[in-house]
Amino acid sequence: MLEFLYWVEEAPLSVAIAGSRYMYPAILAGHGMGMAVVVGLSWAVSLRVLGVASELPLVGMTKFFPVMWVGLGVNAVTGILLTMSAASRVLVDPVFFVKMTFVALAAVNLWLLKRELLPDDATIPTVNRALGATILHSAGKVKIMAVASIVLWGVAITLGRLMGYTFFRFWQ
Repeated sequence: MLEFLYWVEEAPLSVAIAGSRYMYPAILAGHGMGMAVVVGLSWAVSLRVLGVASELPLVGMTKFFPVMWVGLGVNAVTGILLTMSAASRVLVDPVFFVKMTFVALAAVNLWLLKRELLPDDATIPTVNRALGATILHSAGKVKIMAVASIVLWGVAITLGRLMGYTFFRFWQ
C-alpha cells in the first residue's frame, strides 16, 4: 500500500504541487475559499431555518444551493490535489478518513435539506407553498437537518485542521 502512495506522491503533478513555491499555497487557498462558500452558505441557510433573520424570505435563500454545490466541487478538486502531494501522510491518517466521513454526511444532509426546502418539481407557487405549509408541517425534521448541517460541517472543518498537527497523532 505504501508503495502505491509513494508512487502517487512521485507523480509529476504531485511533485509539481509539493515542490512549487506558489502551487500548493494557491491550491490550499482555493480549498479554503471553496470551504467558505459551501460551509458559509450552508450555515446561513441552516441558521435561517432555525429562525435567525426570520425577516429574510427562505425561498430566496434556496437559490444558494447551486452555489454551495460549486463550492463543494472546488473542495473536491483541490482536496484531491492536496492529498496527492502528501498521499503517504494523509491516506494513512485515521483523522482524514473520519473527516471525509463527516464531509460525506454533511453533503448528504445538504442534499436532503435542499429536497425538503425545494422539491425537484417546484415552481414558484409550489415553492411558496412548500416553504410555508410544508415547513410548518415538517418543521421539526427540517430544524434537525439544519442543526445537523452546522454540527457536521463544524466537525469536518475541525478534523481537517487537526490533521496538520503532529501532537494529535495519538495512534502512533
